[in-house]
Amino acid sequence: MEITACPKCGSTRIFQGRLKEGVLTGFFDNYVCRDCGYHGSPIIFDDVENYKNFLKELEQNKEIYYKKDDMKSVQTTSLSDKEKKCVTDFLKENEEDYKYIDKKFMKNTAMSLGFVLFVTGILVIFLSFYHTILLLLAGVALFVIGFFGPIEEDLKKRKYRKKLEILPRIAGVILVINALVNGFLYSFMLLSFVFVDVNQFYLIGLFIVELVFCLFLFVTGVFALLRRRWGFAVLGSILGLFLLPVFYVPNIISFVGLVLIVFSRFVFKK
Repeated sequence: MEITACPKCGSTRIFQGRLKEGVLTGFFDNYVCRDCGYHGSPIIFDDVENYKNFLKELEQNKEIYYKKDDMKSVQTTSLSDKEKKCVTDFLKENEEDYKYIDKKFMKNTAMSLGFVLFVTGILVIFLSFYHTILLLLAGVALFVIGFFGPIEEDLKKRKYRKKLEILPRIAGVILVINALVNGFLYSFMLLSFVFVDVNQFYLIGLFIVELVFCLFLFVTGVFALLRRRWGFAVLGSILGLFLLPVFYVPNIISFVGLVLIVFSRFVFKK
């Protein structure tokens, strides 16, 4: 059984997070000792025997430190039996209160909620790649249709013009899906950091900016869907490039797909 201990005082009450108002918060900070206030990396022991040996050495070092010649002697007075009894009774009366306070300090419901939101956001990441795959397939398909599509005489027919008008709508639908999926993702990530550690200002600010880009992406997708204008579709794909760095590769693929769609439209009109 592993034992995590404080290297300064040997206490096992050392936890990851920031000590703030008696409550440990945050997943991204160093360990903090509840007893001595040590802030840094802990010591991890493989078994109890090694931990006991460490405590013995730590106690010996303390005795050597206090036996230095330059230390001044301190006079101490021992308590009487009556005084000892009063102190013992007082501690027993307040023992339950101390246990309740420790339990309250250790419990942090916001941290649990933040962790759930964080894990949910990670799952959404893996579920949100389907829209880029659809966009890539649509771009390749329309690119092929552009080269092997109908001849100029056929383009004059109304049925082919109607088919061309539906292509911006397809791009608009994909952009709207992109905005909604990534909007939910960044909302989960933003809430997780707000509940877990509100002091991570740079990450919170980053996710707010990403949500703004998702909003613009949604608006351009709606305009491309309703107005059937290629300019809105291309603008939305460019805005998609400013999403979180981990999405740069799939969004570049999305942008290439839209370029293929636009190019196929011009090929139709050659």
